[in-house]
Amino acid sequence: MIARLRSQQALFSLFKALGDSFLPSLTPILERRMNAPSIPSERQWELLRCGRTVEFNLVVDRGTKFGLTALGIRSENI
Repeated sequence: MIARLRSQQALFSLFKALGDSFLPSLTPILERRMNAPSIPSERQWELLRCGRTVEFNLVVDRGTKFGLTALGIRSENI
């Protein structure tokens, strides 16, 4: 029991350290790339992914289907 408790504490310490270092590590990268221009093929890829997300929500997602078929619910709110 004590060995398990120690390993849980060690795992918690590890994940806490990872979480604490994530944002300080990512922020400089995002700041450096924030104003970088995108090329047309990247924009096309982004539009394709957005379209696939919409397609998934309309065809597969049960919550979206329910919202669209339920009476009295505005489709703009879905």
